Amino acid sequence: MNMSIARCLLLALMMCASLSAQSTMGVVLGTVKDPTGSVIKAAAVRLTNVGENTSRETLTDDNGNYEFPNVKRGVYSVTVKAQGFQQFAAAQFPLEARQTVRVDASLAVGEITQSVEVTAALGVIATDSPAIHSTLTTEKVASLPVNVRAGGSTSPYNIIATLPGVQPDNGNGFGIQGGIPAQSDSSLDGISITNSSGNSPLRALFPSVESIAEIKVQGVGNTAEYGAPGDIATISKSGTNKYHGAGFWYHQNRALDARSFGQTSLPAKIGNTFGGTIGGPLSIPKLYKGTDRTFFLFTWESFRFPRQTTIQNSIPTERMKAGDFNNEGVTIRDPLTGQPFAGNQIPAARFSSVTRQVIPFYPTINAGPTDRFTAANFIENRSARIESDQFDLRGDHQFSPKHAFFTRYSRKTNPSFAPNALLLPTDTVQDGYHSGVVSYTWTIKANLLNEFRSGVNYSFSERQFPFDGRAFLRSLNLKDIPLNPIYNGIPAFQVDRITSFAKGRPGFSRSWNTQFIDNLTWIKGRHTIKTGVDIRKLRGESNISFITGDSYGEFAFNGNFTGHPWGDFLLGAPIQSSYADLQIDNDGRAT
Repeated sequence: MNMSIARCLLLALMMCASLSAQSTMGVVLGTVKDPTGSVIKAAAVRLTNVGENTSRETLTDDNGNYEFPNVKRGVYSVTVKAQGFQQFAAAQFPLEARQTVRVDASLAVGEITQSVEVTAALGVIATDSPAIHSTLTTEKVASLPVNVRAGGSTSPYNIIATLPGVQPDNGNGFGIQGGIPAQSDSSLDGISITNSSGNSPLRALFPSVESIAEIKVQGVGNTAEYGAPGDIATISKSGTNKYHGAGFWYHQNRALDARSFGQTSLPAKIGNTFGGTIGGPLSIPKLYKGTDRTFFLFTWESFRFPRQTTIQNSIPTERMKAGDFNNEGVTIRDPLTGQPFAGNQIPAARFSSVTRQVIPFYPTINAGPTDRFTAANFIENRSARIESDQFDLRGDHQFSPKHAFFTRYSRKTNPSFAPNALLLPTDTVQDGYHSGVVSYTWTIKANLLNEFRSGVNYSFSERQFPFDGRAFLRSLNLKDIPLNPIYNGIPAFQVDRITSFAKGRPGFSRSWNTQFIDNLTWIKGRHTIKTGVDIRKLRGESNISFITGDSYGEFAFNGNFTGHPWGDFLLGAPIQSSYADLQIDNDGRAT
């Protein structure tokens, strides 16, 4: 019978191994001995969260060992009591997320009313876990000579590159300790923030720096619990028994900026990031007092960046727009006769009706000579404004030493403007992010604990083109092109050496990650057995673009007919044309 039970247990653990779940909790453990080095069993050990003044208790086993699993990050103290010995206390040591901290106690003989307090810092060499990790705390982020709020974003994602063992690639992804970026998973409070449609972290989903307790990167020696070889875990701050608040403001401008190649003047840039944070015990006068039980932390952050970006286009001269190529060093031929046009000029009467409607979107030259064509002859600074507003709200509650709960909700909106080429109107971009998590920890027995965690991370990005492309398409009367395309856009006229009149399909993407996690930890003698499940429902949506013009049509001009690409365009003689036949599937989406 015992052998059958052992086999069943082993089989269950093997089945759960592939479903092991992620946790952000740490472990505090140790061994209690007397002055002779003999272990002390049944000693009372108390672990106290200094910031919250919440405690958990356990007894040492027959080997003098104790262990507190599923401990959230924070600053802790340990006290040990045993009959006939002085009390031992280890005061205020930090515990990081997913860290195992050993606090061994050597009890001196004496009255229990006497106390020996250890205040020295604990050893930094971890002997109870083989994982190699590095950590960024809020204090480190604030003291490092970097500005995580520069470059149009408030996300601290890029600062991860400063940690040892992190290798950035050209796509702004991070490999961990020799692995490739696709072999790393990123999470926020234990819930994955990997983009379900791109297999990369949702960089803007990181909370405000003021709401981050730590960012932890670990790789080599990582346990099977975390699945991927590399792991980037971000942990949010929680409130404490004391009220804390702060306000902040960061400013940036172009005063010390350098000009990029081709820029005739620096684009405007005035960035302001401002906000505040407050946290502490949740108390309602005359109704509820949350000291030692209920805590909150709220952070709000806004970003205003009315910057400009430089547009550089290569456009035809006014004489070329009128069909005159005398200054271009080329002989323009009539494709109908093969003979040169009189005066090396294409008559306006021969212009395509499509060309006549497109030419007004080409601006006037403002850089370089105006009487002959040169590259990058139109340079203009245009608005590329970026804004964002975000908040993070977290609540923690301890029902009793055996039952603890926390929840967090974060939201961020990030509108921006994206200028287009030529005189086409500027795109408006709407990005948004939502993140929520709940966690419940239950100490079933001193040696049996369960943690349930669930969360949802959602992001979306939508680009709008403020131009009636359907009406414009109908006015062009292009042959064999459907007049009622599914989405808003314009045909693509690609002219060699000249900036094309083109606009790809306005893009969109959405990503959902719904996750349910349950961890069960069982301590049996010298052994700690941990198993769990991690259930994820992933959903991603994004537009699929086949060619630049898609169902509006794409037309290429290379000078094959007249001897100059712009001449072919004026006559409406493309070397190649195509369009993508997009249809509505039975799910109501364009494909």
